[in-house]
Amino acid sequence: MPQTSLPVSLQISGISLFRQTQPADCLAACTAMVLGYLGRSFPYADLLTLLGIGPYGAPRRNVLRLTVLDLHVNYGESTPDILSAYLKRRQPIIVFVDTGELPYWSESTNHAVVVAGLDDEAVLLYDPAFDSPQVAPREDFELAWLECDNMCALITK
Repeated sequence: MPQTSLPVSLQISGISLFRQTQPADCLAACTAMVLGYLGRSFPYADLLTLLGIGPYGAPRRNVLRLTVLDLHVNYGESTPDILSAYLKRRQPIIVFVDTGELPYWSESTNHAVVVAGLDDEAVLLYDPAFDSPQVAPREDFELAWLECDNMCALITK
């Protein structure tokens, strides 16, 4: 478990960070993290193909293609309260952000991360572009998320 300022009760344990292998495959890496958490394995190369990851990534909505793996995907606009409800049920969420609003990034790009913890002050992010989980101020996270229309994907069995 990463050292964070979040209470342990507001963090999901059991998520393994998966680094993206190319600059544009953050959605596949986030999907691999969530699938691993759910106890499902799927070859990463096949995830890249299924999600349609190209040199510039893939449309966010391609996460819906995971339904062919007998998974349920709830994809759409959300709110911080809904994220909190998912996290209380120990369900990690893939969230789409603009990295320019996140203080640990030095460039601005559309990106996918896994939210694994949330409180009034901070958000615990499993960001596939980094070697360890990141903690971002909640205000910065919400701005980054807003730049991508507050879109997220909840994947369940």
